[in-house]
Amino acid sequence: MRVAYVPGVASAAVSSTITRSVRVAAIAVSLVLAFALQVTVSRIGPAEAAPPISRQPVVVYIVEHGEPVITDPALPLSDNGIRWAKGVADTLRDVPFTNAFASSALRSKQTISYTAADHGLQIVQLPNGDPSTPSVAAAAPIAQALESLRPGSVALVGGNTENIYRIMNTLGIPVVAGCGENQRCVPCLDKTCFTAAALSTIWRLTYYGTPVSGFGSSAANGLNFGSLSPDQFQTGLQRIHPAVKNDWPSIPMQ
Repeated sequence: MRVAYVPGVASAAVSSTITRSVRVAAIAVSLVLAFALQVTVSRIGPAEAAPPISRQPVVVYIVEHGEPVITDPALPLSDNGIRWAKGVADTLRDVPFTNAFASSALRSKQTISYTAADHGLQIVQLPNGDPSTPSVAAAAPIAQALESLRPGSVALVGGNTENIYRIMNTLGIPVVAGCGENQRCVPCLDKTCFTAAALSTIWRLTYYGTPVSGFGSSAANGLNFGSLSPDQFQTGLQRIHPAVKNDWPSIPMQ
């Protein structure tokens, strides 16, 4: 049996089909746009959201200078001192240093010069390059320079018995009388507690910055501590003992 063609009926059916297709397509586009908007918002976050917390520290290696020639007013390194300096360079050869600092003492600069040369670094002497400057005067400016480094920096410091513990203390290492080898502390702030073992030590500090009120940020290097306890960002301390010893036969520690 043949179905008679009725004018207008077929066109109505076609129109209805097209309308449904348009509606489905519109719904699909709306869903895609809504999903894309949601992803974008979740990535950007609210305008007031704090930036993510940076846990990347500044790593600092501090080295006591080698034996000086005491008969020379400038106190340059002796043969023993040069041997220690080269031993330090060998021990730290794979460390990716980004900065190098030393006190005004020539012997301190010379001690880290081999390591700095291996990494193509210029040594910045603080507070100046005058070897007659008292060693203790280097503590504050070197500590400030380290505090100002960007997170992820790796610094080398050539110091003296009168400034090394002071620098470490400024960066967050506490003073504890009788501080032991495996403790996170220094025994005092000057050379009165510096031992023969300390002469042959390289101190490695991991410094996260000093939090200000509310622990919301660090004035030193821009770290954001959020609501976390400052204990979670305390300065770490490791002692490294090179195979070469820093021998000072019959010479007072300087």
